Amino acid sequence: METNSLNPNYNFDNFIIENENRFAYVAAHNVAEENELGKSCTPLYIFGENGAGKTYLLNAIGNYIFEKDNYRKILYISTIDFVKELKLALKNNEYETFIRKYENLDVLLLDDIQFLANEEKAEEVFIYLLHKLHNEKGKIIVVSANRHLNKIEGLNAKIDDKCNWGLLADIRKIESY
Repeated sequence: METNSLNPNYNFDNFIIENENRFAYVAAHNVAEENELGKSCTPLYIFGENGAGKTYLLNAIGNYIFEKDNYRKILYISTIDFVKELKLALKNNEYETFIRKYENLDVLLLDDIQFLANEEKAEEVFIYLLHKLHNEKGKIIVVSANRHLNKIEGLNAKIDDKCNWGLLADIRKIESY
């Protein structure tokens, strides 16, 4: 089980809900509950400025699912770490091991997907994983970025297409009082 990367303090109970983040919260909660609405939301793509709560919601999804079933293979990972891990696997001739690790996940939570832009091999692998996990296995995929997919310069258009199978949720910082 891959849960050591989840922040246990990030959960739905502690999330402050306001108009700016309500839609993203509801979408994330439905995905975590794995109800019919949640299944139609995945892959869930949460986008918004830094500090709006994207990382929090990704972790909350993972923690919620882990609480329900701690045998699930859940991985929260930043895109920067995903790319580094892939490059290391390629360098060490461990690509198949890398792919098996991701193919066997029940939940993939990939943060800051904008860092996939112009990383051709990583984009190719992510497109493969989207297809394998979502289309073939019906697994949960949630990704985040600091802007809408079609505004990420240098990002493979296939990623935009495949993420549009699910739900796009804009999240904004809560206005200070």
